[in-house]
Amino acid sequence: MADLRRLCCEQAIGPDQLWGWPIERLGQALAWPAHCLRDVERYRFEHGAAPKLDVPACALLPGDPDWPRCLDDLHSPPFRALRRRGSIAAPAHPCPHGHRGCLARNGAPIAVLGTPLDRVYPAHHRSLQQQVGRQGLLISPSRSGCRVRPGHFAARNRWLVAFSQALVVVECPQRSGALISARWASRMQCPVWVVPGDARRWSCRGSNALLRDGATALIHPEDLLASIGEGPLRSEESRGKHQRLMEAIGSGATFDQLVLRLQCSPAELAPQLLALECRRELLCESGLHWRKPRP
Repeated sequence: MADLRRLCCEQAIGPDQLWGWPIERLGQALAWPAHCLRDVERYRFEHGAAPKLDVPACALLPGDPDWPRCLDDLHSPPFRALRRRGSIAAPAHPCPHGHRGCLARNGAPIAVLGTPLDRVYPAHHRSLQQQVGRQGLLISPSRSGCRVRPGHFAARNRWLVAFSQALVVVECPQRSGALISARWASRMQCPVWVVPGDARRWSCRGSNALLRDGATALIHPEDLLASIGEGPLRSEESRGKHQRLMEAIGSGATFDQLVLRLQCSPAELAPQLLALECRRELLCESGLHWRKPRP
């Protein structure tokens, strides 16, 4: 929609005039994928020169600035529009108890739904879904009131993988939607990580089988971060810590003074100072006195 508004301003025309442009001219003027242009052509053929448009506020359409570009690379994209509630910078897709852990640490999870935004399944996840919508982001390809079918949940797993840099399976039995996601991830060259589980538990048989089939064992969270990066939310947090530390140092401060000023533990502060020293952003003098390099 933002691309259309921009084009109307540049050409000094209204949307009704733009609607009559040949599809080749629209394709040259708009950075839209081919399947979107085909949809426009089909819609114009079905609804004529003056269609009635009713786009809900929650709709996210191809061409919008927030439209996930990763979906344009999918073979046979599964949908033409998304519905959303909430907003964050980057995706992460934990399982239900992983969602709660993310929320408890003030994270911003993304939930890809197999139902419309106004439908909760299973029903006992209502409070969890509402909290994700407030603190993170809910995404659904289904319009409000759309009938939910079993195949929607299996298809949802493909969309989930399309958003992801890596798929982490924490625990699942031999029949699980997580295994459908893992199969899609293998086809789409998305790394699959598995938290090893007790071999005697039925609820771990599916996830442990993925390890046998070549998935990477996730033992330490740092291994995953080293593979995919911290992400924009964690990077923003790191920048905030860096700024607070540099302000606390001021013209110079000892290690003990910094612990008091930042109200943090020595174990938390020491690696931050060492990292800044390695990057030559700080100098350590005798008596564990830290200061910024002189220009």
